[in-house]
This record gives sequence, structure tokens and C-alpha cells, in this order.
Amino acid sequence: ANGQALIICGAGVSAALTGNKAPGWGQLIKNALEFATPNGAAPAWVRSCRELLAADATTKDWLAAATRIKEELGASFYAFLGQQLKPLVCQDEKFIDALAKMVAAGNVVATTNYDDLLWKGLGTRPVTWRNSETAMNVVTGQSEGVLHLHGHREDVASVIFSGKDYENIRSNEAAQFLQQLSAHQCTLVFVGCSQSGLGDENIGEMLEWFQTHWSGLGKNHFVMHLKGDDSGWPDAVKAISYGENHGDLTGFLQNIAPPRKEAEPRLEVRPNMIGRQEELAEVVGWVLADRHPIIIPGGPGMGKSALALEVAYHADVVARFGKERYFLRLDKAGASDAQSMVNAIALKLGMKPSGGAEQMADIIARSPTVPTLVVLDNLETSWDNNSEAVETVIARLAASEQLNLILTIRGARPNLTCAHNPLKDVEKLGAAEAKELFLRCTGGQFGNDQQLPDLMGVLDGHPLSIILMAAQVDTKHSVAELLKRWKTEAAKMLTKGNGDDRLNNLIISVTLSFEKLSPEGKRLARLVARLPAGLALWMAQEILGDQMAKTASLELAKARLISEKENRLTMLAPLREALMEMPVQLAADEEVLRNTFLNLAAKCESGLPNLSEFEKAEIDNLATVIDWAIFGKDTEQLLKAIWGYSTLHGMTGRGSREPIVRAAKWYEQQELTFETAQLQFCLGTISNLRSEILESKSHIERALKLFSVDGNEDGQAKCLHQLGMLTLNSGPLLKREEFEAALSNFSQAAEIFSKLKNDNGLFLSLLALIELLLQIDDPNATKKAKEIAKDLIGLADNQHSEANLLMSMAEIALKESRFSAVHLHADKAEQLYLNYEDWMSVGNCYQIKGDAAKKENKIEKAREFWLNALKNYEKKFQFRLMGRTHVRLASIETDLKKKHHLVEARRLWLSIGREDLVAQYLEG
Repeated sequence: ANGQALIICGAGVSAALTGNKAPGWGQLIKNALEFATPNGAAPAWVRSCRELLAADATTKDWLAAATRIKEELGASFYAFLGQQLKPLVCQDEKFIDALAKMVAAGNVVATTNYDDLLWKGLGTRPVTWRNSETAMNVVTGQSEGVLHLHGHREDVASVIFSGKDYENIRSNEAAQFLQQLSAHQCTLVFVGCSQSGLGDENIGEMLEWFQTHWSGLGKNHFVMHLKGDDSGWPDAVKAISYGENHGDLTGFLQNIAPPRKEAEPRLEVRPNMIGRQEELAEVVGWVLADRHPIIIPGGPGMGKSALALEVAYHADVVARFGKERYFLRLDKAGASDAQSMVNAIALKLGMKPSGGAEQMADIIARSPTVPTLVVLDNLETSWDNNSEAVETVIARLAASEQLNLILTIRGARPNLTCAHNPLKDVEKLGAAEAKELFLRCTGGQFGNDQQLPDLMGVLDGHPLSIILMAAQVDTKHSVAELLKRWKTEAAKMLTKGNGDDRLNNLIISVTLSFEKLSPEGKRLARLVARLPAGLALWMAQEILGDQMAKTASLELAKARLISEKENRLTMLAPLREALMEMPVQLAADEEVLRNTFLNLAAKCESGLPNLSEFEKAEIDNLATVIDWAIFGKDTEQLLKAIWGYSTLHGMTGRGSREPIVRAAKWYEQQELTFETAQLQFCLGTISNLRSEILESKSHIERALKLFSVDGNEDGQAKCLHQLGMLTLNSGPLLKREEFEAALSNFSQAAEIFSKLKNDNGLFLSLLALIELLLQIDDPNATKKAKEIAKDLIGLADNQHSEANLLMSMAEIALKESRFSAVHLHADKAEQLYLNYEDWMSVGNCYQIKGDAAKKENKIEKAREFWLNALKNYEKKFQFRLMGRTHVRLASIETDLKKKHHLVEARRLWLSIGREDLVAQYLEG
């Protein structure tokens, strides 16, 4: 049952299989004498042999006769054996079936007979002791065949018939070593052997050697015999009765034969792949069109195996190949080189491996008699260790008349010399396909969850990650919980089951690729993994050096870990997270990268026009780098970076405020009052820009208190200015006390800025004062606003401030019904705001132009301007301003269109808690 037996069949087996028609050794000697006297006239040597074989003949006499017969017959001895043994036909299929079950369990069959009965019955081949290498492979299970210990009729030189033959095999070191090794490592089971057979000069001496040297092992060898015939056997064997007559042997063997093992499935379970229909159609077309090997390349976990399996299950492929479709995972088969690869293929096809890699490949190529499809999955397992040898083997397999190969490989494609069909890389799934895969794996759960797109975003269309994330789900989970775990665990949570191989553990899958990289490739992989928007090639060259960066990027591209587009190296999000679990290759590399981005973030305070095109392309990496640097030692550098980043985020909406929130908490934990106040102010400004008035006021008031404790007057002035802006943005119909509070805030801020000689702060506070004065319906207030605006002309220190002044002048012109001036100022402001990607302010430009057009009774123009304002507000989630624009549009529409805009305004304002605006503009 454990496949550790060498079953040695003697003459009794051949006799049983043929109904006693197979001659034993003694009968062959007698028949040979008859063969030598076809006409009845016996020569002298025949007569002398007959005399030797009298009734009292000893084993020595029989051997002497056999020796004389073989010498005298010479070449005719081969013909004699053929005449005696070739016609034999097996008549007991049940006996062969019992042996076959034993072979299927890994046991080996040997025989002391010269005939074809066993190897033909088992569907294998005869292997004689003279072919020592192949015989050793048979004994060790590396090759298949029936081992002919005393030779086979077709190889006369191997036949142990005479005394000289026994002398030859006894003096053959390889043959004796093979027999002794078998006696030592295997359990010998003698079937159909006589006592004299186990005592001859070959088998007998082998058993005696074992008994002398190894009997202390307690190992048992066995001989099967008739009941009552249990004495006289060599000490090295244990006698086992199989029955009372010879016919009982077959039944006995059937009873002790291990149950036939279930055949390994030819294919794995169909994956029912989602998406990739174009690739599927292309590969199926190739499979049906020709026999050229097909290469399916791609990165780790991208679904190459699923695509190959789906091809094997395609209806047209099934129609052509029927059952002859095989899927072999070379990594699970341990196929680490060309030899083990062809051995694994042979076993998958039901063949016993034998010979070298190229020889075995030729045997496999010739073996199919019908169209056969073999998918070799994870070819890199073999190819990475010896690419040339594997490519040679594949070329030999491709020469088959019936064999089709599909090769999936992670990383670079093999350089096949034979004709082949290379598929483009299997890439990530689209958004809809990724969602469909996740929902299928989770039984449709979360289909309506509002945060599902966020989860799909972090998984980045990577099939393996999606499947492993789905494995984390149970009925109690929500997408929010999965996202929360992702923030702390990331790639470490992407496991399934035991999490012990590449298919159920993302980190293991990525590690297989990472460990094959050169030191330079590993350094670059870590750098790219740091950045969600990818690493610019120019930055990689600055850190690693020009040539090293180019070489390493090519290596990563071949490994399918990165994509390179427009000189930017990018990596899928789950792969980045997995690579961040790999050891840091060179800390100095990451320090340079970190400082580069922190300096860039600080530079953002002065706005986009101050950035080069190269620097603008890095903005989407800033949030991650700030998160990365929160626990850095240089708090001053980090603060400057966060300040610049928050200015950019507030102005353009790019990035996220989450790193600012985390940094504020960290500074507070360090009891750094000024820094905490700065970040509270940043958060308040951003909340204000998003129309989150109450949240913004909370942040600003906290910042004002902290700046007061710290004694920082500049910070206090900024907070006062911002509190005034919150009141100003609450709506055009201010209550008297709100107006007075805002007027006080702006006036105090302007006074402090003037004292500190902060011209920019003073400029902004006076500009806000203009806007406040225009909120009330008072000609004197408008006049005062106009005077302040004239004083500010030429004082703006940047284009953004200049644009803000232009918008104040446009509002004054609107108050005075100078419509041409409104458009002139707003158009100039719009061009300046566009340089900063300040979409909210661009929307304000369209808003005021629409207001002017309505007053001019140019309704179509007003509608066009306000719709453009909406588009720009949407980019920055300006729900308050979007609601005001919908109210404006409702004022020029009728019936259903009017109702639509009013409903939208209500929805938008209620979503940000502005019931006051709903009451002010929509009720009554």
C-alpha cells in the first residue's frame, strides 16, 4: 500500500498466466534438446546432456547441460527462445489487474522469466539487468518497466540460462549492487518462485548476503506458497500461504492489492473568468488554428492561470481535444529545471519518466495519438533556473504532431526558437469587472455599499488581491471595516486559508518575484512602492544614477512588477503594499526621496505657477509622502511641507486632508502648540472651502486659542480673518450682529497685519472687507468698498491675489450696473485663477458673469455662464455655491426645469447641514 515492494514473479506465474503452457527453466532445457534434434537423430552432445538429466540429476548437472546446450546452439538459441516464448498469451487478466493495482501504488514488478507476459500485460516495457541505469530508475520509481532479473528473450546476452550466465551476473558489479540495494530498501515479495529458485547462484546469494549483513534490521521479505509448503525456504524470507491450490493465487493477490488510487484531475476547476474576453478569443483562435506554443505573460496575481484554464474549458477547445486537456502547475510539481519539468509532464500524461530532459521531451512529443492540450502553468518555476534548457525542451515538445502547449509565465517571456504565439501581458481588471469579481466572491454582499468604490480603489483591479480581500468577509463585516483594516494591515490582510503559498497569500506571491531581482532592482522596487502615482524616471536617475536606474527599471518591467509610461514607473496598489513588507534595501535612497517630496510640498504654498511641469506631475504623491514623514525627526521641515500641501489641496482639491488630520494629532501628542495651531488652521481653511461651515469654525476657533497661548500674533490675525470669511460665506442676507462681528474680525486682522508689516495678510483682510461691505444694501458702504479697492491696486504680490482684487472690482461694477466692467474684470481674473487650477474661483467668475447677463436680460447667456459655474464648483465639491447656482438657474426657468433646480439646491444644502440656506432661499 505504501509503494515500497519489489514483487518478483517466478516461473509459476508464467505457468499460471498461460494455463501451464509456459515452460520453466528445466522444461526449457528439455525442449532445447528436442529443438536440436528436429529429425530425431541426436548428436553426441545431446546424448551426453540427456545422460546428465537422469532421474538423480543435481542442480549442478542441470546447469552443465544448460551450458552445453547454449554453446552448441549458438545463434540458434535466440530462435529457440522466440519459438518457445513468443506465442505465449496471458489467460488471466485478473492476475494482471491485481499487479497493475500494486504498480499504481508505486510498487515495482520484477521477474526471473524471459517471456513477454508481464510487461505486455501491464502495458510497459522489459528492462534487463544489463541496462543498469534504466534498471536503477525502475527500482527507484523514476521510470517504468518490468525488471527482468534473469534477462529477456529479445536480449539473448541478458538471459541467465547456463552456468556461465550465472557466473557473468554474479561478477557484474552493477547488477549485484542493484539487487542488493533492492533487498536493502524494498520489501521483496516472491510470487510463483520455487525453493530452488530462491536458492540459485544469483537470487539465492543475494538473499544470503542480506541475511548475513542486515538481518538485524528486523526487515521482512516474503514468499507466497501453497498451504502446507511452508518449510525449507531461505531464512531471509517469511513464508505466506496464499491458498490450497494454485488457482487461489489470483484471488489472494486481488485481496491484498491496495485500492486503485483516483487519477489526478486533468484540469483544475473552471474559474468562470470575469472579463478578458478579447484575450480569451485570441488564445482560443490560436489553439484551434495551429500547434504553435502560446505564451500568456503577466505580473504576479494577474489571472494568467485563470485565463489559461478558461481556454481549456472553452466549448470549441473541448470539441477538439475532448478529455485530452491537461493543466499542470509547475510550481506545485516542484519542476525547478528542464528535467523535472518534462518528468512532471510525463507523469501528468500517465507516463513514467525515463532518460534525459531532451530524450524524454521527444518521447512525450511522440506519445499522443490524438490532439492533446497541455497548459504549463508558472513556467518561470523551471525557466528561471535554466532558461536555455527549458526553451530547448519546449521546442522539442512543439515538434509533436498532436501536442498543443499553453505556457503561462510571470515576468519576461521565454525566447523560443520555434514558432509561437505570444499574448500581450495580462493586465489589471477594469472597474466594473473588479467589482463583479468581488461581489461574486462575496455572494453579492455589499453591492449597494457606498464605500465599495473606495475598497475597489485600494485593490486597483488586481485579481488575486480582490479574491483574497473577499476571503476576509463574513456576514458581520462592512466595507468600512475592511477599509479600516486595510489602513493598518494593508497587504498583510490579503491571505486565505493557511496563507502558505502564492495563491492564498499576496506577500508570498510578490516575494517570489522580488527575491529574483538584482540588488539594484530591489532598491528601485522599494522606491516605486513608496509612491501611489509612480516614480518619475528622472527622479530615479537622480537617486540611483542614470545607467543603474535604466537597468533596474528594465528589470522590474520584465518581472511585470511595474509599468512604464511617459517616463513614469507605476505599480498596482496591492503590489506596492506587499513590497513595503520587504526589507529596506538602502535607507539613504528612501531618505533622499522623502526629502525631495517634502521640499516640493513646501514649495506648493506659493501655488502651481511656481512649480515646474515635472514638479506638478508629482502632486498626487504628496499625501503619501507626508504620511510617511509624520514620524520623522525634522518637525520644522514637515510643518512647511504640510502647510504648502494644505494650500495646494484647498486651492485645487488635489490630494486628501487625511494626512493633515493625522499630522495635527501627532503634533498635539508631542505638545507642540504652534505646530498644532497651524494645522488646525489648515483644516479650518479647507473645511471652509468645502462649505463645511460649522466644522471650519471649530478648527479656526481652536487654532485662535492655541495661537493666543503661544503668543503668535500673525496666527491670531489669520484666524480672525478666517472667522470673518466664515460669516461672509454664510449668505448674502447677513443679520446686523453677523455683519458687525465680521467687520470686527476683518478690522482686527488688518490692524495686526499692518503692525507686523504683513502686506499680504493686510491685502487679503482689506479685500474681504470690500466683499463684506458689498453684502449690505447701502450706497455709502459701496462707496467705501470702491475706495479700498482703488488703494489696493498694484499691491497684490502674486497673480492669485491680483485675481481676487479683480473679482472685488467686478462685484462693485455689478452693484453699479457697469456690466461691461463686470465681464472685463471677471475674464481677467478667470485667466489668472486657471494658472492655479483654482476651480472654485473660476466658478465664481462664471457666476458673476451670469449675474450680470441676467440683469442685462440676456437669459441664454446667463444660463450658459451659470452652468459653467456649476461644472467648476463640482470639481471642488462646493455644495453651498452649487446650491446658490441652482437657485439662480431656477430664477430663469419654468415648470419642471425650475423644480429640478430647486430640488437640487435643497439636496445639496441639506447634505452639508445648511438648513438656514434652505429656509432663506427655498421656503415661503
